Amino acid sequence: MLSTEEEDIHVIICDQRMPHTTGVEFFQAVRKDFPDPIRILLTGYTDAEAIIDAINKGEIFRYIKKPWDEFELQNAVQNA
Repeated sequence: MLSTEEEDIHVIICDQRMPHTTGVEFFQAVRKDFPDPIRILLTGYTDAEAIIDAINKGEIFRYIKKPWDEFELQNAVQNA
């Protein structure tokens, strides 16, 4: 993993469903080394529990459904 001295990270975007982890689990792990970047979660599923976990455990800024609207995603990154 990169150190904060190597990279200036402002926004982290990931998918909720990945092969070996969930987006929420990923954000929980990333927050330990990179607490400051804004987190945006992408998902094609509307699982209410996943949304709640993402907000509470992953401390996400925005939750965007796939397929996403290009303007919505760009706006979310700019607002982050």
